[in-house]
Parts: sequence; structure tokens; C-alpha cells
Amino acid sequence: MPANTTIMYADIEGDGWFDIKYYVSTHMPLVAENWGPYGLLGWQVLKFVTPEGGEKPQYSIMALCTWETVDGAKRAVAALESKVVFDDIVNFSNVKPVHHYTAIVEGMWQK
Repeated sequence: MPANTTIMYADIEGDGWFDIKYYVSTHMPLVAENWGPYGLLGWQVLKFVTPEGGEKPQYSIMALCTWETVDGAKRAVAALESKVVFDDIVNFSNVKPVHHYTAIVEGMWQK
């Protein structure tokens, strides 16, 4: 069953920082290179926005990674190749992310 992992970074405040340009141009290609063999199908980087008249979102940035299976995602995170991925975090942020695994139950995509 296909799966997603979400990696969410809280709203950046105070001494927190996040380099979105580095994240997209360097870190995520590193993720694809090292986790592709474990079934990573693709990724998206999303920026939370405040809706008109709404409350500020709890999170600032989210990466959505799509996988062939949840097991593949878990194997990738536990693999030796992940060290380079996790060691790279200090190059784009000092904010600790929240990480979730989700199984895709149903969906619809259009070309």
C-alpha cells in the first residue's frame, strides 16, 4: 500500500531559522538520492499560509514524501544511508521537525 511521510517544521520564531532555498535545492535532492532505493517515489515541499482572517498556522514548512510502502519508508530512515540525510539538517535549520508515517487509503490525482 502506498504511503506518505510528513516532516513538519514548527512556525519559526525567536532564534529559530529555516533556509528554504537550501532545503529545496540541496537537502531534498540528497533525500531522493539516498532514499530512492527504498521506494521513495517523490517529494513536495509545502509552505503553510495564514488564511484570510484566520489564525497563524502551527507549522511553517512541511515536506511530503510519497513511498511505495510504509515499510520502505521505515527501512530508509533506519538505513546507514540516512546518516548523511540527518547530518545535513544543521545546514538548513535549528528547528526540530515532527515526523509522521501515513498509509494512503484512497486518493485522486489528475494530469
